[in-house]
Amino acid sequence: MGGMSMTVRADGIIEVSRGAPYPLPRKKRVALLSAEQLHEIADFMRDEDCCDLRSRRSKPHSDESRLTFDIRLEDLDCQVTLLDGERDDIPHAKACYGYLDSLANNTLPRW
Repeated sequence: MGGMSMTVRADGIIEVSRGAPYPLPRKKRVALLSAEQLHEIADFMRDEDCCDLRSRRSKPHSDESRLTFDIRLEDLDCQVTLLDGERDDIPHAKACYGYLDSLANNTLPRW
């Protein structure tokens, strides 16, 4: 299984890309979020301390999937990368990942 990368910007743009098994290309979706949705995301990220998450491993395997999120809105300015399995090993990482995964699954492509 491939990883996921998400960027949320203050202008409302959310970009989500998911890895796919080789040789398939990554899937990328872009959407525009409302000010209310951005505020909800910022509140959740602060409440769960998602920007404080740090990987516990310094040497990932080259083919290991990663969860990366880059949040740039309100008072949040962070980039976090967790390696495969860490979302279950690090306290509150599972809640952050679950929220972001749900957000990614519910965003609609902007064409």
